[in-house]
Amino acid sequence: MTDQYIESPKSEQSTASKDARGMSKHTSDAEDYKKFSSLSATQADRDRYRAMLRSCRETRLPDAIPNLRPWQCRAAVAELVILATELQSAQGDDNTPIVIRILTGVCPSHVYGGVDFHGFVRAGGHINALVWNDSESTGANPLEQLKHEFPNQIQIVYAGVPLETPAIQHFLIVDDVAYRVEAIHEKSSRFTDMEPKIPARINFNDADGASRLAAHFDQLWALFSNRRAVATK
Repeated sequence: MTDQYIESPKSEQSTASKDARGMSKHTSDAEDYKKFSSLSATQADRDRYRAMLRSCRETRLPDAIPNLRPWQCRAAVAELVILATELQSAQGDDNTPIVIRILTGVCPSHVYGGVDFHGFVRAGGHINALVWNDSESTGANPLEQLKHEFPNQIQIVYAGVPLETPAIQHFLIVDDVAYRVEAIHEKSSRFTDMEPKIPARINFNDADGASRLAAHFDQLWALFSNRRAVATK
């Protein structure tokens, strides 16, 4: 898989269709991110953005949606987890779990805290989280507490890659259906609602893109899981 593909799996030009979401269908990336970078953290802007994401999730829009600031990232993760929970609940008697895969530099509570992962796992879903950098402590990861409650459904691997090494792209994938994927960016240990700005794309209905990202994740997961197994022998 190429870096270009991972950065923008669906299309570099495609965004949500023009409707109540207030986005034009074929605006450029630069125009999209300029528009969304101008959003503040006011309640009106938060409500507008969340409503747009909710509409895209409910209609399973197959277009890419820009995502830039941490508060937008948290809103996107929340909607993706809602989608995952809906898909898991729709499984019925099929015991096959929906899997959320997360590749993240660190797992900050500012982004992942407050998201209803509990409801997803309680519905029968699984989470595999690969935490890339060595600055992460297990106490800072909001998924750790949930892992103690659901040890058979949540796996967390700490890759321990030094912060000074070249960055890789981070993403969250809902099974082979949907994802949020970031551009490569400088590492940051400080998160507020507005900073750091990390260009990213969300897609609620792109099986091809999600499958490719999942395959990339599974390769890294196998590599670092095997290393951890060898190190603990």
